[in-house]
Amino acid sequence: MPLLRLDNVTRNFGGLAAVKDVSFEAKSGQIVGLIGPNGSGKTTCFNLISGLYAPSSGKILFNDAQISGLPQHRIAAKGVARTFQISSYFPALTALENVVTAHHTQLKSGLFAGILRLNKTVMEEAAAVERSHELLQFVGLEHRHGMRADALASAEQRRLMVAMALATRPQLLLLDEPGAGMTKEEQVRLTELIFKVRDVGVTIVLVEHHMRLIMGICDNVVVLTEGKKIAEGTPAEIQATEAVIEAYLGRRAAHA
Repeated sequence: MPLLRLDNVTRNFGGLAAVKDVSFEAKSGQIVGLIGPNGSGKTTCFNLISGLYAPSSGKILFNDAQISGLPQHRIAAKGVARTFQISSYFPALTALENVVTAHHTQLKSGLFAGILRLNKTVMEEAAAVERSHELLQFVGLEHRHGMRADALASAEQRRLMVAMALATRPQLLLLDEPGAGMTKEEQVRLTELIFKVRDVGVTIVLVEHHMRLIMGICDNVVVLTEGKKIAEGTPAEIQATEAVIEAYLGRRAAHA
């Protein structure tokens, strides 16, 4: 049974189908890449999976339960986390404070307990701080824990967003262009981090334009063009598919 499955998912905006009859799945422990030219529907797929949009038709299943149309917070609570192309953190807070804040979906104490500072609330907050330090260590940012998020380098900010996503204890992590703007050396470190996340039991679906990164880490690759899926397979299969070469990689890539 796949962890995530999209069945003939369509999303219309007015008369335009941003995604049309798209089907693919991600099995537990896989790294799945979602690629295609700008405007091909990749981010729309992420928005549908994470609950920002509801499908116009079709269904999305997570752990064999339909999540199509559920609000974002309920999908997140089920174990789906996401990072974004643009920075999604609190710039004036430190790296540690950002990760602590991201734990809010896991805290069980209510507002009343928080106001009274009951022992349970204090213990939960202490545990969140401790785990936040562990997550910063995991992504290689513990030495930056006291630095404001907006003072971190761009690659470090993307690592921070991964730590914040992991704070929600996801089963599935959606990474939206995690390698954007990175140098080759930074992409190597990102690759290592993605493998680390996978190795602790988190399934990953990522949108990425860096083909070397995608082809080097993914178990399966889904290719979209104009909102439609045109190919799916292993990285080797995708690179040998004529439709992909024509629509995305460019015909010259076949001879490079």
